[in-house]
Formats: sequence, C-alpha cells, structure tokens
Amino acid sequence: MLSARVRSGATRLLRIGAAVAAVAAAPVAAQPVSTVAGLRAAVAAASDGDVVELAAGDYTLASSLQIRSGVTLRGAGTGRTTLRAADGWRPAFGGSLDDGTNFRRLDPSAYLIDLGRGVSDGARIEGMTLTGANLHGAVAGVATDRLAFEDLEVRDFGWSGIRLFISNDSVFRGNAFHNAGGRAGGPGVKSGPTGGALNLTYLKTSEIANNRITRDPGSDNVFGVKGREFRDVDVHHNTIDTNFAIELPFENDERVTIRHNFLDGTVSLPKFGGGRENIGPEGSDSAFEIHHNVLTRAYSIEGTRNNLDVHHNLFSIDPDDDGGNLMSSFGGGFKGVVGGPVSFRDNLIDNPGRGIFWSDEPHDNFEFIRNHVRLDESEPNPFGTGLFGFRVSQDDGEGGRSETDFSTLTLADNLFEVLGGEDATRELFRNPQSFAARVENNDFDGITFTAAPENFDFAAFNPDTGAARGPSGPLVFHAGVGGEYAVDGFSFTLVPEPAAAALVLAPLLALRRRR
Repeated sequence: MLSARVRSGATRLLRIGAAVAAVAAAPVAAQPVSTVAGLRAAVAAASDGDVVELAAGDYTLASSLQIRSGVTLRGAGTGRTTLRAADGWRPAFGGSLDDGTNFRRLDPSAYLIDLGRGVSDGARIEGMTLTGANLHGAVAGVATDRLAFEDLEVRDFGWSGIRLFISNDSVFRGNAFHNAGGRAGGPGVKSGPTGGALNLTYLKTSEIANNRITRDPGSDNVFGVKGREFRDVDVHHNTIDTNFAIELPFENDERVTIRHNFLDGTVSLPKFGGGRENIGPEGSDSAFEIHHNVLTRAYSIEGTRNNLDVHHNLFSIDPDDDGGNLMSSFGGGFKGVVGGPVSFRDNLIDNPGRGIFWSDEPHDNFEFIRNHVRLDESEPNPFGTGLFGFRVSQDDGEGGRSETDFSTLTLADNLFEVLGGEDATRELFRNPQSFAARVENNDFDGITFTAAPENFDFAAFNPDTGAARGPSGPLVFHAGVGGEYAVDGFSFTLVPEPAAAALVLAPLLALRRRR
C-alpha cells in the first residue's frame, strides 16, 4: 500500500507542477500610474495580457477595484506600494459573510479587489501591500482559474485575506499575511464562520508555497489556510503561526500534499465517517499526505479522516503544552466504524501531550510504525492517560454495536523513550481491549501496561522480530518560508535569511525560466 502511495505522490506533484507552470509570466508594463484615478482608468481600459503598474505610494480606495481576465496588477513592492481602504468604507459584518460553500452569500463589494464571477481567468496581483481593517477581505473571486498572487503583504482585514470559490491551476506564492483571517465583526456580532488568510473553496491543481501567515500575540480564532475540498493541491514551505494553521473540513479532498511547512497551529481535516476509503483508480491515493513538516502543537492533527498518510515529520512540542492528543478523531454523530487507513510512520515525536491518538468512534486500519517517541515526564502529565485511546464500540443507531477490529491496528518497530528519571512512566493503552492490536518489535523504555488484561504476557504481546526500530533513516530537512528552519533529528534551528532564501528561490527561478 505505501509503495503505491509513494508512486502516486510523485505523479501528483508532477501534475501540479505542470499546472502552475502554465500560469504565464506577465509581460512588461507601460508607464506606471501614480493616482487612484489613473489606477481605475488603467484597470478599466486593460485587456488580456496588459500590465497595470503602480508606482510606489499610498492609494486609498473608497470602493472595490475590479480586475478582469489576463490583467496583471503590479506594484513596486510590499511596503512601497500600498492599496488601502478608506476609513469611511465600512461594509456590515453581521450575517453578511458566506457559509463556506455558498458563493451567493459572498459580498464582493466588501473586498478591496473584486475579481468578479467567471471574468478574471489569468489575472495576477503582485508586489504590493493590501490593507483594510473594516473590510471583509483583500480579494474576492468566483469561478476564476489560473490566478497568481505573489509578493503581497495582506494585513489587517476583518475576516479573510484572499477569498475564492472554484479555482483551478492557481498559485499563491511568496506572500505575507498578518491578522487577515479570523472571526469578524467584534464581540456580539454573529458574522458566520471564521475566515482564513487564504480562504479557498473548491481549489484544484494549485500551489500554496512560501507564504508567511501570522497574527498579533494573544489573538484568538485566527486561521491560516482554510478551505473546502482541495484536489491535487501542493501546500509547501509555508510558515504559519495561527490557532489553526490549516483547516480543510467536511469534503472529499483528494491528493493534497502538506510538506516542508513550519506549522505552529493545528491541522484540522475532519470528515464525517472519515470520508471515502478508496481514492484514485487503484484506491492507492491519499486524501492527505503530510510529510517533512515541523509541527509544534500537542493538538496537532484533527480528524476523522481516511486515507491519511503522516510520515517523516518532526512533532516538537513544549512539555507544558499537554492539553491535547497529537491526533484527535471526532465522530460528529457518526454511528459506524471509521475504515481508515491512517498511517503514522518514520516520524520523530517529542512530548505528545495527553497522548498520540484518540478516537471518538470505533476505528479500523490504523498503523503506527518506525516512529521515535520521546516523553518528558520530569513533571508527570496531569491527565495520566494512555498514549493510544481506541474506542472499543458504540451504539450503531439500529439496535446493535459498531466495534473496532483491533486486529487491523498495528504498532511495530517503534522507539518509545520516557525521560525524567527512573520512576518516570507513561501508560501505552487506555483500555484492555486495545491489547488485541498487532504489536511487535517495539522498544518500550518507561512505558507501562497497567490496563492490560489478566495473564498478560509481554513477550507474546511484543515479539522481537530482529528488525531495526525507529525511523528508517536520519530525519534531516528544511521547512518553512525559504526553508528557514533546518531540522536535524529532534532539533530545529533558524537558518540565516540569505541561505534560507536560496533554498527556495532556486526552484522558483527555474520554474520562471521554463515559462
């Protein structure tokens, strides 16, 4: 199964690369415009292939700027060219925001730039700062493909940064978002769901790369990449510091790659019942492949989600951040058995908080193999729970019971290491039924088994196969914007900026040369 998924992943990235390479580079602009009146006139007169170039300066808009197909809007650079909303432009928030999938509730006049509906294919926006704290967001568009957003600073918007419905073959690259995706309208205002810095519904064959998404310290309910139904989307080399780094709930996502990101926020991927169990022509494709990321929250991944492949990541969590399970799988009223598969393999996991995996419903086809887990119990975890919480059964809603088939759960070839002194321990499982799982060749240093059934035989429970334990090779990679974080085993360091930038600029420049 895994080898087929590896082949599928390589093919997927080639397909995405071909799609984003088709986003044409913009031609050279005419004389830059330097006034709001000149900007509106130039945009209105522009046709497919034209560039409207903005000189350095501040441009205050009292209503949305409309950009259409094939037109490039180019500034002199972030911090040099700024489009901002006039203070008197204050669209209502209460009850006016869309609900995630209904584009008819979108109010494009509440956004700084309006891409319209089906009339802006191939548009580009690059090289400027966009800001407007009283607006819903920076950019809105419906049914528009081959878009490019590059070298933008998007900051201080009420709900979302870039809000799109139905877009294929688009790129979001090299941008910085700050306070641009959260709960709008202030206390007491019912404004619908929380927005996101990149709030994208039905996105296909696209790339989200090298973006920095941040918030003010202490601010709450801020989302980074938020969307509904991604297919063949590559999310890589982003640095995201928000409450939820990535949220893609409720839909049948397919072949989404999340790689080489620094994620100081939860990755939320819940789908009722976990979603489809077979994706792709041979059933070997992942819904999500999450690899070579740095994740820093105890509450790292939120499910339920089938076809989830999590490998070669560093989970580096502060021992004081002990409130969540590394992956929590919520049922949401589902009465059946989650079919999986879910795979955690070749990861380094430092201090997984309350536990590693917890499921609110019966769950089959879960594997945890070749991982190295370290637990700092210098101060014992206050919850005292086992690392794995598999639900045994539940009412199936028809007078019977849905039950986990523990023979489909595998823990093999892992290293578990409890630190904090001779008396420091952590429990493995949260119920005796879990000991029917397939468990073999693990090194359980400091792990206890007090939940085990009577007459527990450890040698029979965890037979030594002679295979190597822990990840199959050293975990060494770069993550975040420009590869700014260097990972070497359980440690990561911030790379000096020029060196980090070179790591990501080389492939981007090569891509531009191919256009």
